[in-house]
Amino acid sequence: MKTALIVDNIVTVVSFVEPPSDEWIEVPDHVLPGYRRLPDDIFEAPPVEPPTIADVRGEAGRRAEALVAEYLVCERETWPVQIQEAEAYLVDQTAATPFLTPRAAGRGVTVAELATTVIAKRDALAAATGAIYGAMDVLLAMDPIPADFADDSHWP
Repeated sequence: MKTALIVDNIVTVVSFVEPPSDEWIEVPDHVLPGYRRLPDDIFEAPPVEPPTIADVRGEAGRRAEALVAEYLVCERETWPVQIQEAEAYLVDQTAATPFLTPRAAGRGVTVAELATTVIAKRDALAAATGAIYGAMDVLLAMDPIPADFADDSHWP
């Protein structure tokens, strides 16, 4: 048996244990705090708040973060150095590569190969995040923002 305490026709608390007082009434299983009690003990869900700009930005951020989630933050913090060294090396093979050289050796590849990989990954991440933030911009331009803004159909 599910019971609820109702104040001013709003369900404030629900419980599955013996109600502590007679003020509690039995309610259907779907009823949650915030539901409104209507006549004849009909319960109505609270209105859904429309999505906000912050909601859409948060979803974009979640999706962008998922692209790099396999990497630790401390490794991601080295990406600007890796990119700078890779760009410099691909222009001038005598450029200093204090970060890339030991990484290339550890992987058994040349600095040139690693530099090419770094640039390719940079470009792929830029394209993927650009697509996510482009989709975010489309959603933010909608009035109203669709309730299903987080659905995959709105995102790349």
